[in-house]
Amino acid sequence: AIENAARQGDRTAIRDIIEQLDCDDPAVRLLAISTLQRLTGETHGYRHYDDPAQRREAIARWVVALDSGAIQPIQSDPPRTSSENGPS
Repeated sequence: AIENAARQGDRTAIRDIIEQLDCDDPAVRLLAISTLQRLTGETHGYRHYDDPAQRREAIARWVVALDSGAIQPIQSDPPRTSSENGPS
């Protein structure tokens, strides 16, 4: 789900991705923060390798930013269709 959100620029998935920042698996946390940074341009001080208390503080900053409407996605170009890519 995280990878799909990153590929598609799906801002509706941001809250679910923020929840993954508290996952026990550091690989999931790294993918989550990388995706959030790609979607928003922000990290809010989150580092996937920090201790749990530091991660929770950063997660709280993410939640505040999301709830306040401060999170804005980085606009990316829509995927090109095969007709836009030119002849094969």
